[in-house]
Amino acid sequence: MLVFSGTDSIIRNNRDLDTVLTIPERPSFGQHIKLISRFYRRYDIAVSLLPGDRPVLYSWLFGLRSYGPVVSGVKHLWKRILLSKSCGFDGHHRHTLTMYHEVVIDLVGDHIPGPSAPNEKVLASHLLDKLRQCNAEGNYAIIHLTPKFRYKEWPSDKWCALIDRLLASESGVVITGLDEGKRFSDVMKRYDSDDRVVNLVDQLSIEELVFVLKQGRRFFGTDTAVTHLAAALGISTVAIFGPSSPVVWGPWPSGYSGKITPWRQRGTQRVGNVTIVQGSGDCVPCLEEGCFKHISSESDCLKNLAVIDVVKPKTTRTIN
Repeated sequence: MLVFSGTDSIIRNNRDLDTVLTIPERPSFGQHIKLISRFYRRYDIAVSLLPGDRPVLYSWLFGLRSYGPVVSGVKHLWKRILLSKSCGFDGHHRHTLTMYHEVVIDLVGDHIPGPSAPNEKVLASHLLDKLRQCNAEGNYAIIHLTPKFRYKEWPSDKWCALIDRLLASESGVVITGLDEGKRFSDVMKRYDSDDRVVNLVDQLSIEELVFVLKQGRRFFGTDTAVTHLAAALGISTVAIFGPSSPVVWGPWPSGYSGKITPWRQRGTQRVGNVTIVQGSGDCVPCLEEGCFKHISSESDCLKNLAVIDVVKPKTTRTIN
C-alpha cells in the first residue's frame, strides 16, 4: 500500500499487508521519478482508491492491470482510457467501502468484508498503572477528542459536559487523540487532578490505541479514522457527525453484511454497535468543509449539538 508520509502508522502492522510505501504529500519532481522508476510495471495489479490524477497515474504506471474510481465528465475520460477497469466515483450516494468493493469486485467476488483492525499491543506498565489508578480498567468510556480537521470538531465545553455526565454515572473516562495544536488543552487541564480520568492524548501508538479500545465499554468520537477503528472492533460507538455525509462516511458497523450503505443521509440513527448522532439544522449535512467551506472553519451544526443528544441519542432509525 502506498500512502502519504506520516499517515502510515495506522496501517503499518495490518496483518493483510506485506509492505507499506510512503511518499510526501507534495513530493518534488525527483521524488516522483524515483518512485516511478522503482515500481514501474512491478505489480500484476495496481488499485487506485482515489480519483485524482496522481493516484490514477501511479496505478497505471505500477501495474500490468490497473483499477480505480473515476469522476464522470469529459475531462476525466483519459483516466478511464488508462485504467483496465474503472467505476464511477460517487461522493454522495454510496458508502466508500461499497464503492471500493465495486472497483475490485471481479477480483474478490460479491462478499464485502468489513474493515479490519491492526494488531493490539499491551500498554507500557506506567500507562497500565494509570488505568488501574482510575479504577476504570474494563469499565471506562473512551473520549477521542481530535479529528484531523477543525470543521469536524465538537467544542471543548461540550466534551467537558459529556465527561462530567459519564463520571456522574460512575464510569471512568480515558481521553485519547493527537492534539499537536493544543486545541483541547483546556479539557485535559480541567481533569488533571481527577483520578477517574486518564489522559492518554499524544501518548499511544496505533497498536496501543487498539488495546485501549478493546478494553473499554463505550466510545465517543467525531468523524475521524479512530471512530471507524472503534466501530470495527465491535465496541459500542457513538459517532458525532456534522457537515459530512453519513451515507458515504458513516462508520461500518461490526458484522454488518449488507451490500449497500447502512446509513441514511439525515437523522440520528443506530445500526449494530454504531450510533451516528447528527448535528441539527436544515443544512445538515451540507457536504462542505464547515460553514465557511475550508478545513479550518467551524461548523455551527456541531457547535449547537446538545450534550444530552450525545449521551442519550433519540434515534430515528434502529437496526440491530
